Amino acid sequence: MTDQPFQPAKISARDFRDIFAVMMNIDMHELEEAGIIRKGNIDEGGNSWRRFNDHPLRFVLTLDDEKLDALTALVNNRRRAK
Repeated sequence: MTDQPFQPAKISARDFRDIFAVMMNIDMHELEEAGIIRKGNIDEGGNSWRRFNDHPLRFVLTLDDEKLDALTALVNNRRRAK
């Protein structure tokens, strides 16, 4: 066991910006196919697609773990495809 404090993984400024660029270019059908929003994008809270576009940070922060994992996979796959 070490006495070193926890050091979170660092992300570059370019990678940070790239994640947002990918998020801004995700289409509704991709979110539906990944199970992140329901087909037709209507859920108990209203229009999921509109929330994703209007308040993407809030949208991400309120996802359950399963949907967050799916969104992360979608973003990572897009970033790898570049």
